[in-house]
Amino acid sequence: MYWMAVLLLAGSVAAIGIAILTRRRIARRARLRGICKALDLEMSGDCASGFHDGFDYELRQDWSGAARDSGPSLRITIPGAAVLEFVMIAAGQRPDDTKEMIGTGDVDFDRAVRIEDGDSEKVSEFFGNSTRRRAVRKLFELGADSIRASGTGLEVRLPHGEWTNDGNPGFISTAVSYLGDLARGCTEALPSRVATSHHRGSGRAKILVPIALAMSGAAAFVWSALHFPPIEVEELALLGITSGVVLLAPWLILVGRARFFRRETIRVTLLSSLAFPIAGVGMCSLMNGYSDTGTLAVRTATITGKSRLCLVRCTAHAVQVRSWREDAPQARIPVTRQIYDRAQPGRMLLVVSKPGRLGIEWVLESKLK
Repeated sequence: MYWMAVLLLAGSVAAIGIAILTRRRIARRARLRGICKALDLEMSGDCASGFHDGFDYELRQDWSGAARDSGPSLRITIPGAAVLEFVMIAAGQRPDDTKEMIGTGDVDFDRAVRIEDGDSEKVSEFFGNSTRRRAVRKLFELGADSIRASGTGLEVRLPHGEWTNDGNPGFISTAVSYLGDLARGCTEALPSRVATSHHRGSGRAKILVPIALAMSGAAAFVWSALHFPPIEVEELALLGITSGVVLLAPWLILVGRARFFRRETIRVTLLSSLAFPIAGVGMCSLMNGYSDTGTLAVRTATITGKSRLCLVRCTAHAVQVRSWREDAPQARIPVTRQIYDRAQPGRMLLVVSKPGRLGIEWVLESKLK
């Protein structure tokens, strides 16, 4: 019964933690949700996907490095395999940096923008186009603090104060249009909008899996404990946790290979690490009693003590008896409140039990003699 208390307590703590995280997520996503509604975007967590000016694009809130009194930055990404990689920042961001920058041949542009981490010849040729240089200038005028092209696509990052103070959803569309001017000739193999939507739905589904497992496992354990109370609760709980951990391993491999955002992957991993052991205990408890086809055994045992466990408004009663098992001198038998009140050391208890499908004996009926 003590394992039941531990599992119920762990479930309660997990439920409170999930509620707090859910409330925080709802508050964090409020502003992004308004933008998604205005621009008709598909939203998932801190991310949204849409289509504008011939490009699929993603909006993502980035809370890394956000101060307590500020909000997240906004990252706008046009996904695709970049054939040219570079990082661009405004020249005034690192005035003391002596690192040699990549030049484009436009003196005014090179003074205003620093281009880092790219093939100098290819980058110079790429930004020899005046339309692309103009797009970069416009993005920095909108408040961008960096523009990056990598293997996942082309991305611009807007600090919190820039994208939230504007108040006009058209601000996002304008930024995407300028980013699209850079994406032409910079990225290839852009995913379709249908593929992007499927990716979002897949991520949401994998978050729901551990939540559903935890809820169903807890319900199965409580129901089984009431109808098929095991004599060795600790042994059954250990078997269930072990089964859950064994099933958890391939699931985490699947999650690790999926193309999720890092924060989403961490969230699924943490929820799964708690949900699978709970589901394992519930599954083993249900299987041990419900599918038991063994024969009944009737035994008489001497009561040596009694105990009870109080959980909020629920109290579990049990008596200790001299065990008929050779590997355990004492056994804890779950009983009703009436038997518990009348039980005294030295009295005899009649126990009707079944062997259990998993080999863990459970009590069908008990009464005083």
